[in-house]
Amino acid sequence: MAKQTYIAQVRNALSYHADQVSKRKDGTIVIRKGFYYRQGKDAQDFFLKVGEVLKEAGVPCSVKDYGEKWTAFKGGSALAKSSHWWVELWPVDTVG
Repeated sequence: MAKQTYIAQVRNALSYHADQVSKRKDGTIVIRKGFYYRQGKDAQDFFLKVGEVLKEAGVPCSVKDYGEKWTAFKGGSALAKSSHWWVELWPVDTVG
C-alpha cells in the first residue's frame, strides 16, 4: 500500500472536525471550520482541537498561524468568504 501524501493524512485525520482542508501554491495547508454562531468557542479552541486530533492520529504538524474570519451572513457564499476559523500548517514531508 502506497504512503499517503501529507495533505491526505491531514484530511483523513480531520474529516469529522474540519469543513475544508486545502493546499496553497506555496505548500501551506489551510484547515477551515465554518460557523454561524460561535457557541462560546473561538479560533484558539479550533486551533487546539486541530493539534489534538493530528497528534492522536500521529500526523506531525508545524503551525504557521491561526485565526478567525467573521463576515455578515450571506447565503450561498463559499466557506472562504463566510465566517470561519482557520489554521495554517507548514508543509511537513512524511513521504519517502
